[in-house]
Amino acid sequence: MKTDMHFDEEFEVRLDDSLLTDYFYVQDVSGRELANYELDTLAVPGRAGAYLRSKRLQSTPISIKAVMMYDSEEELREAYNELNGLLSSDKPGMMTFSDEPEFSYYVTYAGCDTNDQVRGNQKITLNFFRGDPYKYGLEQTRLFQNDMLQVINDGTADAKPIITVKPLEPITHITLANERGDIMKIGEVPAVDETVTERKTRILTSELATLTGWTAGSSVDNGTIAGQMKVKNDHMWTDDFGTGTGWHGPAVKQSLSESLYDFALEVDLRNIATKREQVGRVEVALLDASNNQVGKVMMQKERQGSWHNRAVIQAGSSAEGWKIINNTGGTETTWHEFDGTMTLRRIGNEWSAYIGKYYNGRHDARDYRTWTDENETFTAPVTQVQVYIAQYADKPVTRLEPYEMLVDRYNANAGGVPYIADANDEVTFDHTINDILINGQSIFHEKFNAEPEKAKSFAATFFPLHQGMNRLYTFPEGKMTTEINYRKRYI
Repeated sequence: MKTDMHFDEEFEVRLDDSLLTDYFYVQDVSGRELANYELDTLAVPGRAGAYLRSKRLQSTPISIKAVMMYDSEEELREAYNELNGLLSSDKPGMMTFSDEPEFSYYVTYAGCDTNDQVRGNQKITLNFFRGDPYKYGLEQTRLFQNDMLQVINDGTADAKPIITVKPLEPITHITLANERGDIMKIGEVPAVDETVTERKTRILTSELATLTGWTAGSSVDNGTIAGQMKVKNDHMWTDDFGTGTGWHGPAVKQSLSESLYDFALEVDLRNIATKREQVGRVEVALLDASNNQVGKVMMQKERQGSWHNRAVIQAGSSAEGWKIINNTGGTETTWHEFDGTMTLRRIGNEWSAYIGKYYNGRHDARDYRTWTDENETFTAPVTQVQVYIAQYADKPVTRLEPYEMLVDRYNANAGGVPYIADANDEVTFDHTINDILINGQSIFHEKFNAEPEKAKSFAATFFPLHQGMNRLYTFPEGKMTTEINYRKRYI
C-alpha cells in the first residue's frame, strides 16, 4: 500500500474521474505559469528592427514532479501497472489540481522520467502534452427563453459552445444567430408559395421496452428459435436462450402498419463482452409477408479468446443475399463493447449500410457502405420486423440488449422543401470541434449525402461566445427548445 506521509495539506491531481495522487505525492507542478507566444516577424532591409506579422499562443506541457512511496518494490511495480492503465488513452483527458479546482487542462500523457529508486520508493516526473493551450472553467448550462439568451463571457478568451436543439414539431430549418450577425444554419426556409413535404415518414418507433404488440418469431437466418424473450428496464434481453448446438435463442416479430418499398431501419443495440470467452449475437431482420428475410443488421461476437465483434448488414438472407458490411473493424476494439447504431436503407435498387459506435454521446468508430442491386433481386416489400438474441451452444454469453428501433418510409418524388428534423430528434451544433450532429450522427459523414436538405448552409459559421456580452437567437421561433453548454476559456 501507499506509505502514509504527513503533509499539512495533501495536493491532489485528477485526470478525468481518476485520482492520480492515490499513487504518488506531488512535489512540484510546472506548465501553469504565464503564457508563451510564438512571434512571426518580418525584417525589412535598410530598416531597424522588424515588423510583427502575427502572435500565436503556444501550448506549454505540464510536468508533475512526484515521489512514489510503497512498503515494497512489489507494491511499487503494481502501482506502475495501474498507473499505466489509467494513462494509456490516446484521447486528451481533463486534468484538474486541488489548488485551482475550478479550472481544467486538456492533456495527453507523454511519458515519465524516473530516478533514485530505493526499494519501494521512486522519484518520478510525469510529462503531459497539451495540444490545447487554454485552461477551462467549470461547465455551464443555460436554457434559451423565448428563443433568445444573453450570455456574459468573462473569460480571457473566446469560448466555444455546444448548442443542442430539440424540435417540438417537424421543422425545415434551424438557424442560430448572434448580435454580431454571425449565423449557423442547416436546412431551408420555405418560400410562401413552396410546399413543405416529408422526405421520409416514421412508420415505427419502438424503445423495445415492452413485448406488447410483439409475437413469436417464425424463423431466423442461420440459427434456431428457442427460449423466451424478456424485457428489463429500457430494452429487450433474455437469460433464457433455450437449448441448441449452434446459434439459438428467442425471437419476436411485429407487423408494420404498411408495406414498405423504400425504407430505412435504424436500431440502437449493445453487444458487450466482459470476458474474452463470451460470445453472443443480436440482430434485427426485415421480413416480407411470407416471412422471408429482406435484409438485416447484426452484431455478433463469434470467437472465444478475442474481443472482436463482427458487424453484418445485408440485403436478403445469408445463403442468397449480399453483405453490404461484414467486418470486425480496423482493430480488435473497433466494435468491442459495442453500444451504437446500425442502419439499413433501400431506395429503389440502391442500398446503404451504416454503423456508428457511441462515445460520449456521439458516433466515434463508424463505417458506411453502399451497394447497387443491379439485377433487382431484393425488391420484396417489407411488412415485418423481427428481433433475435442468440447464444452459441452452451458458451458463456455477452450482454445483448437491443434498446431502440426506428422504421421510416421514404417518399418518392416528394418535391418541395423537406423537413430536416422531427419532435423526437436532437440536433447538436458543436462549435468546439466544428461539427453538427443529428441524433449523434455527424451530417458531414457521407451517409448524409443522400439527404442534402440537412447540409450546413454555405454562409454559416461555427461562431464563438465572444468576450463580454453575447446575445443569441434561434429560428424558427416557438418551435424548439434550445440549450447551450460551454466552458469559459482562459489564457
